[in-house]
Amino acid sequence: MSKRLELIWPNKDKVLLGLDENGKPRWGTKEDLEPGPLVQLEAVGETNRDNPNDLYEQGDNLLIKGDNLLALKALEPHFTGKIKCIYIDPPFNTGNAFEHYDDGLEHTIWLSMMKARLEILRKLLREDDGIIAVHIDERELAYLRILLDEIFGRNNFIRQIVVKAKAAAGVGQESFVFDICEYLLLYGRDSTFAENYMPRVVQPFDGWEETAFDLIFLNEGKREHVNDILGGQVGKVSVFVHSDFQVRRLSSSEHNENFFKRHLEQVFQTTNPQGGLMKRIMPQLPEKELVSIDYVPTRGRYVGKKVTIFFYRGRIVSWLKDIANVNSENGRLDRKTKLVNIWEENLYQGISYEGGIYFPQSKKPERLIQRIIEMTTKPTDWVLDSFLGSGTTAAVAHKLCRKWIGIESGEHAETLCLPRLKRVVSGKDPTGISKQASWKGGGGFRYCVLGEKPL
Repeated sequence: MSKRLELIWPNKDKVLLGLDENGKPRWGTKEDLEPGPLVQLEAVGETNRDNPNDLYEQGDNLLIKGDNLLALKALEPHFTGKIKCIYIDPPFNTGNAFEHYDDGLEHTIWLSMMKARLEILRKLLREDDGIIAVHIDERELAYLRILLDEIFGRNNFIRQIVVKAKAAAGVGQESFVFDICEYLLLYGRDSTFAENYMPRVVQPFDGWEETAFDLIFLNEGKREHVNDILGGQVGKVSVFVHSDFQVRRLSSSEHNENFFKRHLEQVFQTTNPQGGLMKRIMPQLPEKELVSIDYVPTRGRYVGKKVTIFFYRGRIVSWLKDIANVNSENGRLDRKTKLVNIWEENLYQGISYEGGIYFPQSKKPERLIQRIIEMTTKPTDWVLDSFLGSGTTAAVAHKLCRKWIGIESGEHAETLCLPRLKRVVSGKDPTGISKQASWKGGGGFRYCVLGEKPL
């Protein structure tokens, strides 16, 4: 008997092939999934046109119209282990019927629908560092979490992120407690290698007069190597003692934004280690007023590069330059804060006509998708969305110079996604993250249907 925690429901061992004309489920097996070939209807912008029939091997961005389970099955032989980031925004199973899709599947049917797709999506992820982000609300959150544990492995759970999706003033007065949140469930193909490429976010900050950064380096003095210690996985850590240095505390009149901008490279505060390498090393350091160490990190944003860490009066030096920068547009000093699992910014504000299309209640903000993509990928990595909706994921991935695949079964693949992505390629989409990404147009994609002949 299995000892793992799992969900059990009728027909779990079967594949939901779809609904018949009466809305009744049609059940089958994985072997019953027989997708037709991808057929190109249109090439937009710059594509590898030499062989339009070999759509899988050209490396072009793909917009696919068709059932997403069959489309994923068709992609599986060609993209297994290649996708760096998968973002999906499946129907939340709210019980409501929206203009473009029915969001009221019976609970167990919804689970079967998700299970079949998630099993293929897992195979498509890069084997070491691929990450999937599943967007959901509270209705199916708990069940989806257990299903993801079962398919990806509980040890590969990375984080659950709370996203503020609406303002309290905008919700009705009938709720016991107002629900303004949606959720992202992040899993890795192997979470050991999952790395956040954007560990900090930039936000305006006005409280510089109250900040704890109250010391300034005027001169780090003479640096003398005293010994080497072992730092575990990072290997040798070189230890230095400083003499003839100059450090002073800031006056109250210097605690202002203009002073911090002028001395961004010199201002610092001190802090205690939170754990890991620094906590192991500090007891071995000389008891001197100013000490520094050199080592080469094996992970993180400075992997493979020598870094220097200072210790002042037995505490770690934390530089202002590491958490702040001058905004190039307004000249103000912005604060780079650690990315946490509650995203309470107004990411949804003003998105009604983002992308030049209207898709009420279902469109996701470009800034939200930008954060997910920048967290999980680098330029030219593959991004996939098999519930493409209005095309937001593909639009953002394109503007960020990632390769992408978007799958949408509804008519809005052609009425919303196709024209939106054409505007992105032509540089005629000034909305969303276009300004922030300095997007002027370029690139291209292929618009395809699954198992149909060209029109």
